[in-house]
Amino acid sequence: MNRSVVVGIDQGGTKTIVSVCDLEGRILSLVSYSGVDYAILPNKNGGHLLGQACAKALHEAQATVSDVSIAVAGLNSADWDYEYPLRQAELEAATGFQSACITNDSAIAFRGGTDCAYGICINMGTGVNILVKNPQGEAYTLGYFIPDEYQGGLALGRVAVTAVCDAYMGVAPATTLTEALLNFFSLADVPSLLLHQTGGTLQPRLQYCAPQVLRCAAEGDAVALMLIHTLADSLSAYVAAGARKLGVEATALQVVLAGSMWKSGAEQLVSRFRDGVLQRLPCAETVRALREPIAGALLLGLDAVHGHFNDEMGIFAQSCAQFGLYDGK
Repeated sequence: MNRSVVVGIDQGGTKTIVSVCDLEGRILSLVSYSGVDYAILPNKNGGHLLGQACAKALHEAQATVSDVSIAVAGLNSADWDYEYPLRQAELEAATGFQSACITNDSAIAFRGGTDCAYGICINMGTGVNILVKNPQGEAYTLGYFIPDEYQGGLALGRVAVTAVCDAYMGVAPATTLTEALLNFFSLADVPSLLLHQTGGTLQPRLQYCAPQVLRCAAEGDAVALMLIHTLADSLSAYVAAGARKLGVEATALQVVLAGSMWKSGAEQLVSRFRDGVLQRLPCAETVRALREPIAGALLLGLDAVHGHFNDEMGIFAQSCAQFGLYDGK
C-alpha cells in the first residue's frame, strides 16, 4: 500500500495526544493517552506508552504503520541536542515508523498556534518552554534555562503548597489556598499536606492543583495573586531574554500563548503576563494560540510531505473544527 498518512504526536507530562491525517489534511483520528514525565519515569516506559498511543490512533484511522509517510513528535523530553536521537530511536523502536521527526513540544505549539513564520511561542501546561523564531528562520529554545520554580502548573502547585505551610507556621499571611488545597488533596490538615509533599506522594497530582491557585486569585486571595504575578513576571522576563538572543526585541511580532495553563480561569495570569511582555517588548502583541499543539505536529508533517502545506481547500481547517483543535474549544 502507498504511504498515505501523517502521524502527529504531542507528548506532555500530563497527557499524550496522537493524531493521524491524510495528505490532504483530513484528520482521521485523535486519541489521548497518559503523559510522560521523564524526570520520574524511565525512558523505556515512556517509549512503551508512545507505542500504545500511536497504535491506537492508527487503528482508529484504519491505517497501518506501512501507510505512514512521516511521524512528527513534539516531546517534552527533547531539549538538549543529545536527546533528539535518543527519543527518535525510542519512538521508532516502539512504533515501527520508518520516518520519524523529533522536535521540542514548543515547536509544534508554534506551528499550530500561529500562521506567522516568525515570533515567540510560550507553551505552558505541566511545565513550560519558550521558542523564539526570527525573520531569518533562526530558532532558539530556552528549555532548561527556565528554572524549576517557573515551570508551569507543576511549579505553581509546589509554591502553593509552600505558601500554605508558611501560613500555617505564621511566617506568611493566611490564605484561602489552605482550604482549597486540603479539599483538593482530601487531607485533614496542613501537617498531613506537608507529610505527603515531603514523601513525594503529592508529586503526581501537583500540576492539577494549579486551577485552584487561579481560582483563589480570581476570588481576591492576596497570596494566590502574588504567586500568579510572580510566575507571569518571571516568564515575561524570559520571553524578552529569548527575544534578545535572536535580536527581535524591537521587531513587531506575536507572542503566542499555547498550552492548558493559559485557558479558562487564567485571565489574571494572562493579563499580568501581557503587561510584562508589553513593558519589555513594546512592539510585541500577545495572542492566544490559534490551534492546539497537536495540530502543529500534523502541519509540520504535512509541510515535510508537501514542502509547505497550503490548506487551499480548507480541509484541515474543517477537520480542526470537527475535532476541537482550535485552541480553547
